[in-house]
Amino acid sequence: MRPWWIGKSGGLMELPLTTVYWGLLRQLGHWLYPALWRTPRLRGALARIGMLERIPLTPEGVTLEEAVRGIDIAIDDGLPLLVFSFHSPSLSPAYTPYVRDEAGVDVLYDWWREVFAYLARRGMAPTSVRGVLDSIALA
Repeated sequence: MRPWWIGKSGGLMELPLTTVYWGLLRQLGHWLYPALWRTPRLRGALARIGMLERIPLTPEGVTLEEAVRGIDIAIDDGLPLLVFSFHSPSLSPAYTPYVRDEAGVDVLYDWWREVFAYLARRGMAPTSVRGVLDSIALA
């Protein structure tokens, strides 16, 4: 969940997609969710009953409500960096299953507008690769 060096410090750094768990079993999510990988129906059932839900910070397959919940969890857990992701072909209709038409493009942009507004209300600011590297140098 946190940026980390692959190999030696100062070499290649991984910035993993921020993914959090929500629900009564949330503290076990990093262990339990992968263990249930071959039983997607059980994972779905656990999410529906509020026991364990995986929330990646992406507009693709994640509702705004889920994303806000994930943002709150990540911030409250003290993550130093939130990394969002999406497939760039989703910026045009019909290239991904997430955006099938022009209305889907509007939904995608609305998701991002709402997420950025929510992050600002929570006191979060965007950064750059330089900003990430500078924060590591200070740590």
